[in-house]
Amino acid sequence: MARKKLFLRDDSQVRIRDVIQNLRVKSFVWGTRDCMLFIADIVKAMTGHDVAHSIRGTYSSEKTAKERVLARFDATDYLELTKKIFKQYRGVRQEKPNKTPLVCIVDIEGAYYGGLYFEGKALIFQPRGFLSVSKDKIVCAWGVKGE
Repeated sequence: MARKKLFLRDDSQVRIRDVIQNLRVKSFVWGTRDCMLFIADIVKAMTGHDVAHSIRGTYSSEKTAKERVLARFDATDYLELTKKIFKQYRGVRQEKPNKTPLVCIVDIEGAYYGGLYFEGKALIFQPRGFLSVSKDKIVCAWGVKGE
């Protein structure tokens, strides 16, 4: 099966700000609005394509997210999961966090979280809301090529 090609939308920066603003006023909910789906929502804002369409709503807790989603992709952690998902697409490339916007995986005390490197900050979305973390916590980041 051919890999789908993703392109960066011209209005992606505005759409990313909209995603962030919407999440600032909504609660964290596993399977609907969580750190894993935050990455997917950012990719959707950047490209118009939902890379998480097959996992949305399939879990309702951190435990079931790990059991179902990681198992579905035969991944051991969120870093491996993200790598496997992005490998399915053309136009997505791994990058160093010096350009924005980039989706990223952040390591906080040995645990991986999905995040966004945007406008010089790394943001992760967790149950207490957004957390800004230093760029050196990013273990891997991906960007999408323009047209």
